[in-house]
Amino acid sequence: MPRTLPEGILEYFARRSKPELGVVHESAHKDAAAQAYLREMVSVIVADRLALAREHLASARRALQRPPQPRMAISRAYYAMYHCLRATVFFEEHGDFDGHTDLPAHLPRTFPNRGLWYRALRDARFNRNEVDYSPYPRDTTSLQPTARQMVADADGFIGECDTYLRSKGWTK
Repeated sequence: MPRTLPEGILEYFARRSKPELGVVHESAHKDAAAQAYLREMVSVIVADRLALAREHLASARRALQRPPQPRMAISRAYYAMYHCLRATVFFEEHGDFDGHTDLPAHLPRTFPNRGLWYRALRDARFNRNEVDYSPYPRDTTSLQPTARQMVADADGFIGECDTYLRSKGWTK
């Protein structure tokens, strides 16, 4: 089973594009054991990406505690959403897509509240860029409402992705 594969192999497959993994899926289409193996590998990769998203969300929550670090909370909340979306796209498209700018466009067409989440993802990336690359504002107190909202959004998005993936047949 893929759970016993070295991380390097899982990482290799986790970073393959849709066309690259399409070749693997095509070559396994006549072999039931190979198909089951690939499904399990995809399931493990999706679970690992969701676990990473949850780690980032936990970091974002800690950054809201005293003393609050809203820049850190915004950045980690964005990455929670980003990795969660990568997991969802990997499952749906059978391949990785990691481009920050274009990734929200890969949100599945059947995803609940797609327009709302598309905007939330786009705005989260914008906010993350602002806090990661600009030294202003120096007093980060004004960033706290944005940080709290992004942590809430990340939490909601992870839950929505989990529900969506399960409805599409993903199991841990």
